Amino acid sequence: MQALLTNIELDIQELKYLMDAFSREPNAALREVLKRSILQMRARLDQLLLELDAEQKSFEEKVESVRLEEQILEKQV
Repeated sequence: MQALLTNIELDIQELKYLMDAFSREPNAALREVLKRSILQMRARLDQLLLELDAEQKSFEEKVESVRLEEQILEKQV
């Protein structure tokens, strides 16, 4: 996940640079590069959401497993 966050940070820096260049000299080619950069960042943000959901699910499964183990131990006592 850390690598993904690093890439998102780089995407933001790239977007700032591109937007600055576009504001000084707008043109069709730069607009297309901006669009591609935004779509790439969106894909990475979507991937980050998926990873967060997966981590949450994994955490919830671990908590449930511990609860079941505790219930089994309580019944044995």
